[in-house]
Formats: sequence, C-alpha cells, structure tokens
Amino acid sequence: MVDAQTTTVAAWAEQLITIHGDQWSAEDLATLAEQVEALRCAAVCTPSTPLPPTPLTPTVVRTTAELAELAKALCGEPVVAVDLETTSLDPRCGQVVGIGVAVAARTFYVPLHHRDQQTGQLLPDQLLLAEVAAAVNFAELPLVAHNAKFELKWLRQHLGLTPHFTWDVMIAAALLRSDLPAGLKEVAVRELDVPDWGLSQADLQAIGFLPIARVARYCAADCRHILELYRRQVTCLS
Repeated sequence: MVDAQTTTVAAWAEQLITIHGDQWSAEDLATLAEQVEALRCAAVCTPSTPLPPTPLTPTVVRTTAELAELAKALCGEPVVAVDLETTSLDPRCGQVVGIGVAVAARTFYVPLHHRDQQTGQLLPDQLLLAEVAAAVNFAELPLVAHNAKFELKWLRQHLGLTPHFTWDVMIAAALLRSDLPAGLKEVAVRELDVPDWGLSQADLQAIGFLPIARVARYCAADCRHILELYRRQVTCLS
C-alpha cells in the first residue's frame, strides 16, 4: 500500500532539491537525497494492517470469549491496575457498574450494571461480577490502585474475597509530596502532565446510566494513569 501523504512529502522534497540544489554542498545534497529515498521507501512499505490501539483505548469485555481474552492478557503480569466504577461510595447499598483494568500494553473495561436511561432496566450483554472474578482469578492478581481501601471494601462486600494489593498510588503520593493533594486527578495532572479527563459530579452520580463507551474511556484513563504513577513511584521510593 502506498501512503499518499508520505509520497507527497517526498515529491515536494525532491522538487526543492531540483530548484535550490545549487545552493547546497554536495554533502548536504547527498543527505537530502537519502532522506527522500527513505520517504519513498516508507510510502511503499507502509503496512496495510492497522496499528494496535493505544493503551488508553479500552477493550470493552461483554462476552465469555472476550472475558477469556482478558484472563489471558492478565495472566503472568507483574502488576495489574484496577479501578471500580460504582453507584455509591457505600458498598452495602450500591452496585459495581463496571471494572477497569490495565496492564503494560492494554486496558480493558467490563460493564456489569449499566442501565437504560429511560426504563432503568439493565442493558444486555453484560457479565456478572462473580463470573469475571473467577475467570481472571481476581484473588491472586498483583493489584495496584488509587485508594485501594475503596476497591478492597467493595470486593469483600460483593465477592467475599480479599484481593492482593501490592501498591496504593494515593498513599505513595502522600508520602512523596505530603504538602500537595493526593487525589488521582491532581496527582496525574501534576506528575504525568495529562489533561483533566474526569467526569462531572452529576455524571459520577449517574454513572450507571451513562453510555458504556464513555464510562469505558474514563475508567481506562484512571487505570492507565494509576499504572504509570505506580511505575514512577516505585522508582522514587525504592
């Protein structure tokens, strides 16, 4: 497949050499000629298959086959960032709307209790929390989180298990900069120089009624930033 944009750039550079070549040294002309040739080669050799998604583009897991793919992706990973989206701050009276996880190369979002805005009924093609936990062996994963106590309470309440959290980026952020806020958004914007990706308070309160794709992107960003903060904090505190 020929990349049209790259071919255009190569043609433009070749025209410049023709018009202004007498103003440059032989060495410069040779270098430019090599670069033009490299551009033409790149245009011809551009792969026809699409590039893989960026780590911030989540894979939404809605079927047992996709759940098996998720379990395979998590198996053997040294750390797995996790973030729960819930309908309440209290696990005794709320539901887990979805689970986000991130590993080195990918992020995933598993919708569990997303509902129709008009009827309030559960949307189709969603998995059960217990089914997901069993498939990915949640109890044995080396998890990292922001405010891991929150995830711990919910997983104990709704699954009866105590997962293994190896790191809490909120606690580490407070240790590293006790004079600054340790909220995930504040720390990520400050340390990773990323734009604010958060939802409004109104959206957070109605998160179970938001479109799955929107919540997936939000949760994936949470998980990706948690993982990157973990990597940096380990270096600083080790």
